[in-house]
Amino acid sequence: MKKDIKLKVTTFICAALLVLSGCKDESYPDGPVFKEDEGGFSMKELALDVKTDVKQISRGSEVDCSNYDVKIVYASSGNQVGSMKWKYGKMPEIITLMVGKYRIEVESCDWSDKYAEWDLPHYVGSYDFEIKAGQITKADKVPCELKNVKVTVEYSESLMKILNDTARTEVVAGRQIDPTTNKAPTLHFYRDYNKDDSTKAGYFKAEEDSKTLVATLRYYYMGEDHEVVHTMSNVQAGQHHIIKYEYKNSDPDLPEITGTASRGNIQIDVKVVTVNVDGTISIKEVVLDPSDRPGKEDPIGPVDPINPDDPTPPTQEDIIIPNPNADGNKPYFDLDKINEVRDGETTGREYKLTITSKKGFSSLKVQIKSHENGLTPETLEGVNLASEFDLATGKSSDGRDISEGLEELKFPIGTKVTEATKVDFNITQFVPLLTAFPGDHSFILTVTDKEGKSKQVELKFRSFAENS
Repeated sequence: MKKDIKLKVTTFICAALLVLSGCKDESYPDGPVFKEDEGGFSMKELALDVKTDVKQISRGSEVDCSNYDVKIVYASSGNQVGSMKWKYGKMPEIITLMVGKYRIEVESCDWSDKYAEWDLPHYVGSYDFEIKAGQITKADKVPCELKNVKVTVEYSESLMKILNDTARTEVVAGRQIDPTTNKAPTLHFYRDYNKDDSTKAGYFKAEEDSKTLVATLRYYYMGEDHEVVHTMSNVQAGQHHIIKYEYKNSDPDLPEITGTASRGNIQIDVKVVTVNVDGTISIKEVVLDPSDRPGKEDPIGPVDPINPDDPTPPTQEDIIIPNPNADGNKPYFDLDKINEVRDGETTGREYKLTITSKKGFSSLKVQIKSHENGLTPETLEGVNLASEFDLATGKSSDGRDISEGLEELKFPIGTKVTEATKVDFNITQFVPLLTAFPGDHSFILTVTDKEGKSKQVELKFRSFAENS
């Protein structure tokens, strides 16, 4: 459920401290004196309009702008003018500039080499101005907006009583890779409020090609490990995502607004409140279909409508696709569940479906589904693959020949499919690549035999960038 509410965004105006130590004093006691091609720029009344959201304001702490970087650049090139860069609290009152067009730029801190940090918002602002001969131009107010993504996590009081001290929410940034760790930027928000990072705000770098955050609440309950996963898409700079978890102890037969249900008869609501850069609020509540809750699983096999407790004997099928985990030896690869993939845990594991068709194969079509910053058609095309293709022809749904890309991943193509009655759909080399795109992915296989009969299965995966 989503709803938009208009929220007033409060701003803090930081007045210049104008501490002149270490700066050239160019205030002219006898009046300004300029050469004929010069003018002045007065920063005495320069103010920073730092836009903050309600979450920051509620803590009662104003924004300290004294260490913000302020610099003058040429409007045309963006290059800094000489050594004209200061801390906001130590700016000169007035400076002399050649006649021309300039821009004043303000930055709260340097985020060029940062990807995920605690309590380090990145505010940026600027505006252009012009210097005229013999005149003093007064500095205007500089609007500064948040350029990274803010995340906070809240646990309800009722849930706090249930979660153990090691419970935490892991938030992972989409397709970004931090070169210092060679992993996706990750922050852990612990339930234990004795830990420093439990009440802090986390900040993630906002990049055009990475607009997804994956939040996973991990906790231990009733002797078992559990998790609640939620993916936030279309994440943008300036947003504040407030992830709220609440424990619901209610009758499991009643429909509930809840996150991913876990065993132990515990239900957890997941609500994400997003404060947008324009001041609006978007609220998303994760809704679980009541049939997906514990105790509401579908029975295995066909059901006799007269006696539902007595499944009918299975019929002999022309197309057979057995569950790889039918004997319980491959819990990491199961057709009946979402399979988790973590960086470093795929070594030695085989992800293979053996498909049998008594009448042979007419087509074996594959559709790859992913989130908007995951395995998109554009991403797959860049490595000579496609989001939809047929192994029987080696071509994509739009007719492109992608056989070379398929062969590199050891897929059977062409006559290895059409002249066989048994085919291995082996994605062992493909699955580890999913960890570069944290989130949910699926492979939908549609098998058609030479008599026109079809069968479809879906392989579901949820990938994580690092082990937890």
